[in-house]
Amino acid sequence: MNQLPTEIIQRIFSFIHPSESLRFSRLSSRIYSCLACKDFAVENLLVHVNARSISLASTPKALGVLWFVWPSYFQEVYAETYLKGMLGIIWINNTNLCDTLIPPSMARLTHLYTLRLSDCGLRGTIPAELGHLSNLHILHLQNNALEGEIPSTLASGCIHLKDLRLAKNSLTAGFHVPFALRDLKTLDLAYNPFEIATIPAQIGHLNKLESLSLTSTRLSGCLPREMGLLNKLQELLLSNNNVSGVIPIEMQNLTSLTYVEFRNNPGITEDSFEPGFTMREPILRGIKPVVLLGIDPVSHQEEEEADLYWAD
Repeated sequence: MNQLPTEIIQRIFSFIHPSESLRFSRLSSRIYSCLACKDFAVENLLVHVNARSISLASTPKALGVLWFVWPSYFQEVYAETYLKGMLGIIWINNTNLCDTLIPPSMARLTHLYTLRLSDCGLRGTIPAELGHLSNLHILHLQNNALEGEIPSTLASGCIHLKDLRLAKNSLTAGFHVPFALRDLKTLDLAYNPFEIATIPAQIGHLNKLESLSLTSTRLSGCLPREMGLLNKLQELLLSNNNVSGVIPIEMQNLTSLTYVEFRNNPGITEDSFEPGFTMREPILRGIKPVVLLGIDPVSHQEEEEADLYWAD
């Protein structure tokens, strides 16, 4: 077989399903050189993939799972040839993707509006290439094992993002990145061990924001006065952090605010309101300990477990 032309070797192995074909590249260095390239990926997929039957909108089929584990050249051909017009990917709690990486080739899906990969056991980092998804409005990657940073390309490229949920991962950097996304309505970064986390003054530009969850993010520093510009904010969750300083008087302009959690911030108490702050509810309720039916206030651990239990 080593004497056969490359095109013939590729043609022979193209009849083997893509889930198995690459295993044969181990037979010899010659076969490896023939199969480990985009030309073979194109031919192999052409034989076995019916473009009309592909749907990633719900539970992924075999090829959808393979997309996450194939070598990069296979991933790129599959995305470019068969998925480019995809509008939405919604895979939630899918164990078939456990311990896989988000394919950088997902950047080829330039029409993508919704990407939801929560509770899938994904690991590795958030690819910077996702910043090429300029039409993306919804990005849910919560409840995985993602680490590293929130790539700055999300802010520069995904300018239409309205719903960003990255909670319950192991992200440590890039906390500031989402605050440049001016169309955001929902931002959830909770339960990530960020090394540096302070709310930037640019949060005042997020005047469409309705829900902000930064619980257990190692958040520190003061609340910026620009938070008073978030006149559509309904939910503010900042518990289990190290926020300090005064609660600025500008925050009484948050007339849409209905639910607040400030608990377990040692530097924030019922006396932290800036002088002249008169509209203290519901912020005051969010600072006071929770007492239900005479039961002692729940502990930090119990609060966290409850939040996990009621996760999406």
